[in-house]
Amino acid sequence: MQEVDVIMTKRLVAIVDIIGYSELVCKVPCSEVMREFELRVRGWFKKHLDKTFIHFASFPYADLRNELFVELNFINFSDTFLIYTPDTSLASFISITTACAGMIFCCLSQGYPLRGAITSGDLCVSEDQSLYIGEALIQAHTLEKKQEWCGAILDKRLCQNPEYPDTVSHFIKVGLLVKYNVPSKKDDLNDYLAIGWPKPWSNGNFDYNQYIWNWLPIITRGAKPRAENDAQKKKENTERFCKYYRDRFETSTSST
Repeated sequence: MQEVDVIMTKRLVAIVDIIGYSELVCKVPCSEVMREFELRVRGWFKKHLDKTFIHFASFPYADLRNELFVELNFINFSDTFLIYTPDTSLASFISITTACAGMIFCCLSQGYPLRGAITSGDLCVSEDQSLYIGEALIQAHTLEKKQEWCGAILDKRLCQNPEYPDTVSHFIKVGLLVKYNVPSKKDDLNDYLAIGWPKPWSNGNFDYNQYIWNWLPIITRGAKPRAENDAQKKKENTERFCKYYRDRFETSTSST
């Protein structure tokens, strides 16, 4: 047996899942699922990450883009996506936050709702051995599973990083991070920052209903009543967040 060097590295880690994927896989031909998956999910990440950074970060100093962006690592296991950075630098924080926002927005617009969480901590990576292990992975997965909507949150530990306060404040101001009572199974995410993935609609074109309604037929094809009820609840929670986001940012835009 080949030995594996386990070297824990502090990183930023995001876990993102497709909501309702199990129901989809059980009822839709695998070839169709894989084709759509490659085109609409993996395809987006490969082609549009740079545009996502520029649009979502809304930095006034765009000429510093290369200093504020790092290459992200992206892998997937079935319906679970793991995104991780090489370190916990400010550039890593900016990159992974904007990537998650863009990924959720663009995949939802294609009919695939995502749910995720971003955290920091130890993560050991051995790509040759397909080994990914560490406390950060468990923490991100735990936070992701608690949520009852299409969306993502930022772990509170990230707000405590001394490198991030100014950027967190900037992201809150421009709508990339949102103070919101995040819907959860045990109502224990009231003081987390939500990722402001509806940001592209902040120009006044908040036609979010067509996207949210589109996801229900996709993930509930042949689903049992309980799964349909769960999907409906997540849809309503997502609508509520979109309305909150619209009201907040249209009001703030009109008053400036």
